[in-house]
Amino acid sequence: MTRTLLTLLLSFVSLAPAAAQAGDQVVELPCPLASVRTAVRSRVITRDLSQSLHLTQAQQVRMHVLYLTMVARQDELQWHYGGDPEQLRLQSQALDTYYEQECRKILRPAQVEQLLQASYPASGEPATISEDTRG
Repeated sequence: MTRTLLTLLLSFVSLAPAAAQAGDQVVELPCPLASVRTAVRSRVITRDLSQSLHLTQAQQVRMHVLYLTMVARQDELQWHYGGDPEQLRLQSQALDTYYEQECRKILRPAQVEQLLQASYPASGEPATISEDTRG
């Protein structure tokens, strides 16, 4: 009898951390509405970019994937660093640098120059993707 009780007690004790971890995973799942919004923002940005830079179909596909990643990462940064504007600015700059490097891998040099001219107007401040699409 004690052996059975001890076995049951040990099994409950070993299952408790697994149940807690499973609960944590549910909380971290992304909201379906947020992923739809991200996909729509990415599609709009890619469409506008395709029209202005005359992208090939292969470039459109690769840029769409890049924008999906970038828009999702921007949302993540906003959520994570929303209370710390300085840290948000630093992380956003790092994301912009990464994005520019990836664009250079996908686009032709003339297209990159066009994109940079559109992204960095005469003021010298970058026009971020999130500012362009929230209008």
